[in-house]
Amino acid sequence: MSKKIQQGLRALPFSKFDNDGWLKTPLLVYLNLALLAKGLVLFVAALASRQAGAKVLQTLYPDQHDLYVAIGFSIVPAMLIALFTIGEIKDNAALKKLLLVLCCGLWVYQVMDLSISLSHIYKPLESTNFFALCMHLGALIWLMCSFHARAFLTQTAQGHKLTPDIEEQDSEKAPN
Repeated sequence: MSKKIQQGLRALPFSKFDNDGWLKTPLLVYLNLALLAKGLVLFVAALASRQAGAKVLQTLYPDQHDLYVAIGFSIVPAMLIALFTIGEIKDNAALKKLLLVLCCGLWVYQVMDLSISLSHIYKPLESTNFFALCMHLGALIWLMCSFHARAFLTQTAQGHKLTPDIEEQDSEKAPN
């Protein structure tokens, strides 16, 4: 592990780690996953508000087919939110890594789709697609500027914690 990562981990408060030394899921990761799962989030919100729900869905998804596709794409980020929330952080590491890779692909697809759809709109700066694209890019930049979020994503991708065990540190310091 590089010195920069070790220094960054030392700067994090103990509350960012669980009892076993694994980084807890940062709020920024949850916010980015919720943004990726916006179809499902909007659908559930529309169900909760009976009167205004249909109007909101009609405004954001004029074509029902787009809503169904958005709900379908929302399943992977929703599963990842559930896996990050339920159980230990170290459990299901391979599944979390797979879902994280799928979420990255989904993010790329959504940004490309929003960019292409903006090229077909008469006033792109006034559309909801432009707002969604700005939200996606802003959330990604905010996520990548956070050391805690980057370290957590690295931990998830590698499948092991970034902090060394005390036994490992003692064996490194002990002379042979």
